[in-house]
Amino acid sequence: MCGICGIYEAGEDRVVQRTTLKAMADTIRHRGPDDEGFYSCGGIGLGFRRLSIIDVAGGHQPLSNEDETVWIVFNGEIYNFEELNRRYLSKGHTFRTRSDTETIVHLYEELGEACFAEMRGMFGLALWDGRRKRLVLARDRIGKKPLFYSWDGRRLVFSSEIKAMWKAGGVSSEMDLEALSDYFSYQYVPAPKTIYRSVRKLRPAHYLIVEKSGIREVPYWDIHFNQTRELSESEWCESFLAEYRTPLELVGETGVLWADNALTVEHPINLELRRGGAVVESQTVSNRLAYALQVDAFANAVEGKAEFPIPGEEGWRNQEILDAAYRSMKSGRTEAVPNVA
Repeated sequence: MCGICGIYEAGEDRVVQRTTLKAMADTIRHRGPDDEGFYSCGGIGLGFRRLSIIDVAGGHQPLSNEDETVWIVFNGEIYNFEELNRRYLSKGHTFRTRSDTETIVHLYEELGEACFAEMRGMFGLALWDGRRKRLVLARDRIGKKPLFYSWDGRRLVFSSEIKAMWKAGGVSSEMDLEALSDYFSYQYVPAPKTIYRSVRKLRPAHYLIVEKSGIREVPYWDIHFNQTRELSESEWCESFLAEYRTPLELVGETGVLWADNALTVEHPINLELRRGGAVVESQTVSNRLAYALQVDAFANAVEGKAEFPIPGEEGWRNQEILDAAYRSMKSGRTEAVPNVA
C-alpha cells in the first residue's frame, strides 16, 4: 500500500508549504516506507508515501503528464493498465515510466472523469487539473483503498488516513454523535460519515470534484439487478470459468498482479494459506498460482509443523498442488502440475 495526502486552497494562489505536506506524509509513513514526494503550486499541495511494487526505479510520485498540467498521487493498483494503454493511449502520449500511475494521468486527459469507469483495480487517488483549476478525488468500486476529506467551503484537506489531516491544521476533531450512534448500532460507521463531524469518507465507486464554486460527489459505477440472464447449467459453468480464468488476480497484501499471466511486480511472492473462512479464497489463489507457474518460489507449510494447518482432505490436496508446482519449477518441468483451472 501507499499513502496520499494534500491540501487545496480553492481560489487562492498562495503556495501550500512543503513542511506542512511533509508533516502530513510523515504521519502515514508506515503505508509507504520506500519513498516520498511532494508537489506544490498556486493553491494546491500534494504529498505521497510510496511502497514500491511496479516500476520500482521509475514510479516516483507525484507524477505529471508531459506538460505538467495534470498531476497525480495514487494509492493502489490498476490491474488492466496495459490493456488501457493499448486501447486508448497508443498514440499521442509520451510515457516516462512503466507504472500504472502514469496510465491514469493520460487516461484522464483522454476521457476526463469517465476514465474511472474504465479502471479495474483498487485505488484511492487525487488528480490536480491545472488547466481547469480543479482537484479530483476518486475511490475504487468496492472501497478497498481508503480516502478521507474535509471541506469547509474554502479549503479541502484529504488523506489516506484521518490522522494525517490533523497536521494540516484547521480540521476540527469534534465528534459526530450520529456517527457514534451508527457505530454502536452497526459496529462500523457507514460512508460518507466518519466519527468526526468535519471529516468525510469518499464513498466507493464515486469521485469528488473540488472547484472554487464548491464540491460535488458523483457515482461512476453500481451493481444492477434489473438485467436477467437465461443460461443453461453448462453455460453458467462456462461463464464462471471464464471469469475465474481472467488473468487479473490479486494475491496478498503486496498487490501481486497478473496481467496475461506475466507478473509485472518486481518483488518475490509469498503465499500464506489460512484456516477458517479464508480457506476457500486461499485455495483459489494458490491453485491459480500453481496453474500459472509465474512465480519465483513457494513457501510451503510442513506437515505436522504448521501452526494453523488447513483441515481436512481439501487442505492437503491444496498443499499437494503447491508442492507439485514447487518441484516442477525446481526441475524445470511443468507436466507434473495438475490442471486445476
